Amino acid sequence: MVATEWYRVFSMTVPSTWLAFVFAAILTALILYVKFGKAISNQFSDMIFLFIVVWKLSIVLTDFSTIIQHPWMILYFSGARTGVYIGVAWIILYMFYLLKKQKPFPLNNALIFTFISFYSSFAVLVVILNNSSLLQIGFTLTLVFFIALLMFKYKESIRLAILFLLLFCVLHLVLQKPLISTSMITATMFCVAILFREKRWKI
Repeated sequence: MVATEWYRVFSMTVPSTWLAFVFAAILTALILYVKFGKAISNQFSDMIFLFIVVWKLSIVLTDFSTIIQHPWMILYFSGARTGVYIGVAWIILYMFYLLKKQKPFPLNNALIFTFISFYSSFAVLVVILNNSSLLQIGFTLTLVFFIALLMFKYKESIRLAILFLLLFCVLHLVLQKPLISTSMITATMFCVAILFREKRWKI
């Protein structure tokens, strides 16, 4: 009973998308550790940390005048949705930097696996944490299971990233969510970046 009450209060103060993001990041890091090893998992963790830092500090760009007057606001606020896009852009730039330096995260198959694992986990957690209907949860789980089967069969296919993006669009429509959303836009940004890497460097 105490645990239930704590969760209710916590969920009212912390947006469900934040919780879904954190849990999806942790789950993806564990999956990467099992499939690709410690180096890839650590590199993903570094990317998540970079995103959080950039997103948090992006308020300096999105609300510079207020920060100048009240610098302490950096501790409590972020760049909101615009900050998310800035953070994702920094991760993509970092991704290309790793490719240039031949760090542990250069291969597209690892990036595709990470991309799909994170957004699939995020989608499942969002519908669960938002008290969605059993039909919505069931459809999301079925779609993610289907995606997992495709990942197992086509481990290194760049087309899998495109197929996932299309299925992610379908999921948004079924759940009656707008396609022009933060998760859809950021997923598209990552997909385009991976496709560009594959075309430019053939990796």
